[in-house]
Parts: sequence; structure tokens; C-alpha cells
Amino acid sequence: MAIVEQIGSVRYNVTGWEQAKRFWTETIGLPVVWASDEAGWAEFGPAEGCHIGINRWQGPGPIPHTDAAPTATFYVADAFKTTEELRARGVRCEDVQVVPGTVALGRFYDPEGNIFGIAGQAPQ
Repeated sequence: MAIVEQIGSVRYNVTGWEQAKRFWTETIGLPVVWASDEAGWAEFGPAEGCHIGINRWQGPGPIPHTDAAPTATFYVADAFKTTEELRARGVRCEDVQVVPGTVALGRFYDPEGNIFGIAGQAPQ
């Protein structure tokens, strides 16, 4: 039984925020699914299916090599329950972080140490 509902986005850190938004919308021609200049996050692509996500890197320093690789994010009904289930299955997980009123985010690792994200509704 799968514990994820769909693959949500693949994230890339960017330092040129405005340039990156123009690239995905004007150059590539993808529609904006969701964007927040305040949060420094935007997703592009079709309404249904996987999105390209950009995250505004704010340092300090250059984007760390270890966090520069794209990260697949899985949408789930409840990030907290999913993290509990993954941990019960022996998966290394970070604690879920909440962006109030927006999203609950977690991360987990495969056996090679690759990072994957989970995103669910923020608690009310």
C-alpha cells in the first residue's frame, strides 16, 4: 500500500529569483501553479502532476553543494502521520516543519543518503 498520493515537485535552489521566475514562465512557457515572493517559493507546470519548484536561496554564502541537487517532494494527506509511518518502516526522517497556514514539510532519506521531501496541509 502506497503512503504517498502523488509526486508534487522537484525543487531547485536559485539565487536569481526574478530571473528564475522569468525563465520558467517566459522562456520555458510553464504556467505558475503557486508562487510567493515573501516565502521565496514558486511552482511551475500543469495544474495536475509534478511541478518544477524554485526556492530562493538566501545564504549565508553560495548554495551548498549538498543542498543544490533537485529534491523530489511527495504530496501526502498528513506530513506528521507519513513521517511516523516512514520511521516505523526504518526510514531516517527529519522532523516536520510547519509554515503556518500554508504547508507542513518534512524530509526523508533513502539508503544512499539522497534527500526527498514530503508536503501536507498545515495544521489548523
